[in-house]
Amino acid sequence: MQSNDTFRAHRHLIKDTMSPHFVYDVVGPALHESTMDLVALWKEKMRLAEGRPFNAEKDIIRNLVDVIIRVTFGYDLGAIEKQRRCISNLDKLNLPSNVDEPAIFPIAEDPDAYTSVRTLVDSLHIAQNSPIPRQHLTFALKFYPSLRAAWNWKNNMIRDRLDEAWRKFSQNADQDDKVKCATDLLVQREVQMAKKDNRPPQYHTIAIRDELFGIFAAGHETTATTLCWSVKYLTEYPEVQRKLRAALRATHKRAAASGDVPSPPEILRTSVPYLDAFIEELLRCCTTVPTVIRMATRDTVILGHHIPKGTDVLMLTNGPSYLSPAMLVDESKRSKGSQDSKDRYGVWDDADIRHFKPERWLVQEKKGNVTFNNRAGPGNPYGFGLRGCFGVFYLTEHLDGAN
Repeated sequence: MQSNDTFRAHRHLIKDTMSPHFVYDVVGPALHESTMDLVALWKEKMRLAEGRPFNAEKDIIRNLVDVIIRVTFGYDLGAIEKQRRCISNLDKLNLPSNVDEPAIFPIAEDPDAYTSVRTLVDSLHIAQNSPIPRQHLTFALKFYPSLRAAWNWKNNMIRDRLDEAWRKFSQNADQDDKVKCATDLLVQREVQMAKKDNRPPQYHTIAIRDELFGIFAAGHETTATTLCWSVKYLTEYPEVQRKLRAALRATHKRAAASGDVPSPPEILRTSVPYLDAFIEELLRCCTTVPTVIRMATRDTVILGHHIPKGTDVLMLTNGPSYLSPAMLVDESKRSKGSQDSKDRYGVWDDADIRHFKPERWLVQEKKGNVTFNNRAGPGNPYGFGLRGCFGVFYLTEHLDGAN
């Protein structure tokens, strides 16, 4: 979309899904509950694997699908719980003799909802690999049987969830305690705005349906990929894992002392600088989004190079300055704005720039306190500004205001 009233209306439509109220009361509990289901599944797998490794990728993806489809649509999928039930009654597996070989587990058939949404998300590769992406994907959605079935399921599910939300809020839109998902929130806001504008509510719009599916599709794919990388880095850098565990236990003393798990409010409202640093370093190194793309809206010049209007500019997040030494730049070719702002962020030490090192984001204050500094060096995992990832943009905006 161009940066016009329609674009701003879409952003306004979904911004409350990143408000502290929604994150604390809806997202946090859903994420906590589903993650505990994942832990229960992995405990069963550990029991049966008898010290052997196992592939965790699909479990992480199922967990995120469970979380985000519940947060977005209020739909209890239960993909992780179904996998746990599939193996919970087993006493033993046919294990490989080599303890370094992975254990293989029976797999339960995934719910139709899970299969449908994964089929739709995976269909993006059709467009990415085609010389005529729009036409190819449009054709596939209409004529490939699996995609057509998934598309119909998605449309019917969203329609049913919107109707259910309408029944909740059509008579009284001020019932915040009834907001259980993003669909509820969007319909509630639409009813409130319609009443204020003295017009009929319009909750079955293409904009609402597309934004809801966008929250789900973008949210679970990027988060699942990042979490998979977190497992890789925690295994490759055991010292980082030990430090992270120690920091969490030192902060969440009640849970650590009782052998319990911190509650959602305890997690959301507690600052753990080393955890923040670990997450920021994870995003720097894993490059879930390896490039941020923007179109030039006018003729411009970047470091002495003419960029015509309409040019797609690809800004890599995994190259010089991020994971390799910065390139030398003739300062005279920088714009005045670039010169004034380039020192707002630190620079990474070339000697360890390729290493996974959360400590690079930590600063020791004069009083001895260690704090997290998100400007310690360059990082751009999901873009910045109004066209950056809306979750990062609005969550940062809300929480900075709250602090």
